[in-house]
Amino acid sequence: SLTGFTSSWQNVGDILNQGVEINITTKNDFGKLRWMGIVNASYNTNKVLRLGYDNTPISAGFSGLTSTIEVGQPLYAFKLYDVIGVYKNQAEVDAGPKMAKTVPGDSKYRDVNGDGVIDNNDRTIVGNPQAPFAFGFRNEFSYKRFSLSVLMNAQLGGMIYSMIGRSIDRPGMGYLYNKLAKWENRWKSADSPGDGMTPSMLASTGAYYDTRWLYSSDYLRVKNVTFGYSIPKQKWFTNARVYVSIENALIWHKYSGGYTPEAANNEGGDYGGYPQAKTFSIGLNLNL
Repeated sequence: SLTGFTSSWQNVGDILNQGVEINITTKNDFGKLRWMGIVNASYNTNKVLRLGYDNTPISAGFSGLTSTIEVGQPLYAFKLYDVIGVYKNQAEVDAGPKMAKTVPGDSKYRDVNGDGVIDNNDRTIVGNPQAPFAFGFRNEFSYKRFSLSVLMNAQLGGMIYSMIGRSIDRPGMGYLYNKLAKWENRWKSADSPGDGMTPSMLASTGAYYDTRWLYSSDYLRVKNVTFGYSIPKQKWFTNARVYVSIENALIWHKYSGGYTPEAANNEGGDYGGYPQAKTFSIGLNLNL
């Protein structure tokens, strides 16, 4: 090549982003109690419109096996084997559809194309790593010299893929390590099939990237709580305020594949990111 490089980055696609944002503010007085509330809500989606000259999909995510960039889909949409159960016995294996080496206790995948064989062609779009809904809530209260501020935020509708969970807790690893409590409900035999979704500890499907490690990334967080008191004016200062504050006070979510659903990278994978630290502060604002 003229530049000495064998490859180069190029803009080869088009993406459509659409969204709407709403902001509502209210101020209310109830005698000496004052309240101001602010609500912010946004909805945003994106869709790939074009890729290169022939719209060939681009494999993405971990080793190109967890996500995809495809026309008509959100950017980095999850593309995985969709788990629909466990093969409880040999009769279910024989009835298929199945993989070439499927045995009882293996995860059962959805036959997406209906050809009676489970293979790479049955990986399918199962989720969006980008939550379309985002919310912010701020409430400020004041009563005489006291004040209270509460800030909350949330997201809704996205997914996260637990790479750290798959790394340390997938079938086929045997009993070398401690396991999560969910393995108590695993397939043990045809007479003890467990909960019908957790495979055998020695299942042969541990090498595949499937929906067993795909989780909702929805959460509601109390981002900050601050309580303050304004001290009456004195001879040696004009204004003073003491306060206590908690940052990242609480979070509610159903994500059990890692520490926090906020740990996802730009392709939706969680590689073991730590949660935001909870911080306690005490302060004094003083104007002389």
